[in-house]
Amino acid sequence: MMNNLLTAMFVVAAAWATYTDLKHRRIANWLTFGAAGAALAARLVMGGPPALLDGVEGWLAGVGILLIPFVLGWMGAGDVKLLGAFGALGGVDFVVQSALYGCILGGILAVAFLIREKKLWFVLSNLFIYIRHPLGSVLEAKRRMPFGPALAAGAALSMVIARGAA
Repeated sequence: MMNNLLTAMFVVAAAWATYTDLKHRRIANWLTFGAAGAALAARLVMGGPPALLDGVEGWLAGVGILLIPFVLGWMGAGDVKLLGAFGALGGVDFVVQSALYGCILGGILAVAFLIREKKLWFVLSNLFIYIRHPLGSVLEAKRRMPFGPALAAGAALSMVIARGAA
């Protein structure tokens, strides 16, 4: 579980990433690398090398979880780096749980996005083709749904659940 400083850093990073991803469809490197670097520095100062190692492992886990979806073109690099930053802030267990909740929330948001864009039936009717050919998708849209807000909401939910269990 995060202490108050890391929690405040998370809130700022998650809010700013959500805003920029919704408005500009980008999550800036200075935000993701800055949040991760600040988290690792705070961990080192407050908890020494063991806390730093936990943050590094969290960053690696966060990046690792979304690396294959990024390589397949399913999400942007900013999403990968954002989850890495969340891992640096909260550690491995936190980032795994955050990714799970973020993906569930992202799926719900994707259905809502497809309904709003009037493309749900098209996607469902061509799902088999998309699954068989994910790299050459006939479903490629001109507009993509931002995934950063789902990751931020998943991490926030994970934090709320962790604090409630403590």
